[in-house]
Amino acid sequence: MKRLISLIVVLVFLFASPLAHLSSGHAVGNSVNPTLERVIVKMENFQGISRLLKAGATVLAKQDKLVTLKKPSNQSMTAFLKELESQPGVVYAEPDYTVTRKVIPNDERYAEQWHHQIIHSERAWESGLGSGQIVVAVIDDGIDAQHPDLKGNIVKPFNVLTSNSKVPVGEHGTHVGGIIAASANNGVGVSGVAPGAKIMPVNVFRGQLAYTSEIIRGIEYAVKNGADIINMSMGMEMYSKALNEAIQKAYNKGVLIVAAAGNDGIYTVNYPAGYNNVISVGATTQYDVMAKYSNYGRTVDILAPGTDILSTLPKGKYGTYSGTSMATPIVAGVAALIWSKEPKLTAEQVTHRILNKGKRLKNPRTGKYYDYPRVDAANVLKYRLLTSPKVADVTDKQTKISLAYSSGFQGNIYVTVNGKTITRAADYSSAFSLALDAGKMSAGSKVSVKLIDREGNESWPVTKTVKDVTPPNAPKVQQVADNSMTIKGTAEAAAVISIKNGKQTITCGAADKAGKYTLKLKSKQKAGSILMVTATDKAKNVSKATKVTVKDKTPPALKKISKITQTTTKITGKTEARAKVILEVGKKQLAKPVKADKNGQFAISIKKQKTGTVIKVILIDEAGNKSKGYNQKVLKK
Repeated sequence: MKRLISLIVVLVFLFASPLAHLSSGHAVGNSVNPTLERVIVKMENFQGISRLLKAGATVLAKQDKLVTLKKPSNQSMTAFLKELESQPGVVYAEPDYTVTRKVIPNDERYAEQWHHQIIHSERAWESGLGSGQIVVAVIDDGIDAQHPDLKGNIVKPFNVLTSNSKVPVGEHGTHVGGIIAASANNGVGVSGVAPGAKIMPVNVFRGQLAYTSEIIRGIEYAVKNGADIINMSMGMEMYSKALNEAIQKAYNKGVLIVAAAGNDGIYTVNYPAGYNNVISVGATTQYDVMAKYSNYGRTVDILAPGTDILSTLPKGKYGTYSGTSMATPIVAGVAALIWSKEPKLTAEQVTHRILNKGKRLKNPRTGKYYDYPRVDAANVLKYRLLTSPKVADVTDKQTKISLAYSSGFQGNIYVTVNGKTITRAADYSSAFSLALDAGKMSAGSKVSVKLIDREGNESWPVTKTVKDVTPPNAPKVQQVADNSMTIKGTAEAAAVISIKNGKQTITCGAADKAGKYTLKLKSKQKAGSILMVTATDKAKNVSKATKVTVKDKTPPALKKISKITQTTTKITGKTEARAKVILEVGKKQLAKPVKADKNGQFAISIKKQKTGTVIKVILIDEAGNKSKGYNQKVLKK
């Protein structure tokens, strides 16, 4: 029994209260939003139309001195209107606004779904109810695929336990699936947050338990079969490396993962919500405050309604559940709406939009804001991703950051260097380029540039790493002698030191993290040789060379000397070029010292010495190195 328990990861459905309130009009209003793509121009007469065409506009329609024009893509609306109104014959110019339907689903129990009012679903739906191209995988206990509010939105169901498409009619999964994408405007039941999106039900549960290994299989199936979003209304306290690896693999393939923070009402980490690259969702109540049962802590990212959420249940029924299990699919549904509107966004960009465009809520007990916002569907759909500017590469020799933008822009440019942000107001009617002062930038530091226009739309940050183009200082080198077998010195930390004698590299190696180096030589270098020592940093920048002359530290040797007898009056021999030759008998000099010629040859005159006398030959080279005494005994002829 203990062995069985140790093999099972206990994953619980994250809802706080049991089933309650079991039960066995599409209205259109008007709201006005500017599209900022077309303009209406009131003319005094039609003679000025040709001038408008020369301004780059396209005439789409004309009637009663009103001309409808398409705004050039490379010009802002403000600039275009200003230009038009400056033209002769133009009475006024204004945006060609669009009127959209105010979407209120006609689903029978829609009015009981309080969460739609809190997250402003109706305003969000003005951008659309979600695309059938967006698929949300619900990894759970199955789904009622025949439920009238769900059956039209089910795709590619899979039962991990049986490896086929027949999934059980899971109560929890049915409720979660309905929160995401229950059909809208079918006159019955409820509406999902993204009723136009598709649900991929993946069953991994055996009753109330699921193996981590089978959850991993469920994730792999969802990714392989085209899921854009994975909803995981489940959790456990244990960290699983294998599950984390599966989630990171999914994220790296562009899938967005949303998971429940847990219902213990404590500061804790719940998995999979606690893994990196997972949106961890806490719950709020009808009063727009954090629910007492919702976990909180450093890994929670966003809040969403989770208390008494009305949704679908098996056998065509409906009911309310509470818990972070219910909050999680609301966030998944909002993600589906974003991706439906802007399908080219990345999972990271969708996540950024959700987390940064939510509503900040105050804790009524402390008066302080919660650490995490509450999701706001209307607000995230209100914005769009701007084209990112082109930013030139940055080096550590620059103090300016150069960027270019392909169209007009009104708003602020934000440049962040080493954590410090510089803001520059911009008002350009057409494409532009500029250079912003950023001060000294160190190699390896990050520079981030993004744009936020006057409507609050942001570009995705462009990040550049400051390139190291500054050569290191020339290395310092300790004295090198002709008897040295190592060369020591200091240079930039971790720089590669190269030493050449002429064109030949005689040794190389790296400085340590303190900048010290000791390089071994294969052979001694000749005195007077010129060595060139350079340092190459990690960016392959090469320093100026340090010139080192090999010092003569080797005493001269007596290479050859003539035979000395009692009749000898001249001694000849060979030593180092231009070395001084000294002859001593005892402590007295035998003759005046001489200097060897450029070939090292020497000759020195002496008086005749007695047989057996010891003559000491001492040599001193031009560097001052003094040899040992070479004893020569006077021989009998």
